[in-house]
Amino acid sequence: MKKYFLIIIHLILTIICSSQNENNIWEYPIKPGTENWKLLKNNSEKINACKIPDAILKSIQTKELLSICISYPLFMDVMAFSSVQSGIDKLKIDFNGINELFNRHDFKDVTIRYYEDLDLSFFDSNLSIEDKWEFSFKVMALELIMSQNEFCLNLNNVERKNLIKILLNKYNAKTDKKVFDEISKMTICFAIGRIIKSDANSVNYFTTTEVYESDFINFGSFRKVDIIPKILFKANKFIK
Repeated sequence: MKKYFLIIIHLILTIICSSQNENNIWEYPIKPGTENWKLLKNNSEKINACKIPDAILKSIQTKELLSICISYPLFMDVMAFSSVQSGIDKLKIDFNGINELFNRHDFKDVTIRYYEDLDLSFFDSNLSIEDKWEFSFKVMALELIMSQNEFCLNLNNVERKNLIKILLNKYNAKTDKKVFDEISKMTICFAIGRIIKSDANSVNYFTTTEVYESDFINFGSFRKVDIIPKILFKANKFIK
């Protein structure tokens, strides 16, 4: 599943980057699929080409910065690592935009509103499959951002339960869609699991005896899709 997903990522990456929101005050100067991108010799050069200049970074509004981050050309490379969390940890080292986002005082509130406002009926419009993949990738990137401690540990009890409800609603909206169904369900369940884990009473929902469950929650081990119903069961238990 992961190999198929990575192949599709590279096929669609150019479309994602070339269709950034034109209202952003900053865009990636070199994008996949362009001649300049092809001239980059290795991953290090690609990472450097995607960094946001420090002089501009601080001036970008948080909502715009979030949009820029989920459009990061190398974001979905996190799926190529042995675990998703190790890929995200590498992303934090490589991309100054994500670190600036995590340090914004309004990061949590902006992210919750951004995600809640997402209209997944977008998939039902008369758009090309490439456009639908683009949207799917950005939703997954946003869910992976919400899985991080920088986000989860700043939630209060009310926000945590309300967000789990929002995530469950988005999950239900995804179930009828045909674009990366299982991968997109894994990212949303990863966010759900990490948010529940950030609760002081999380021991009531997760045990240390289920190794695969522990690997999924702690490291983002996306090996088996049978983790999905387990996470959904715990989520519904959590919000009661």
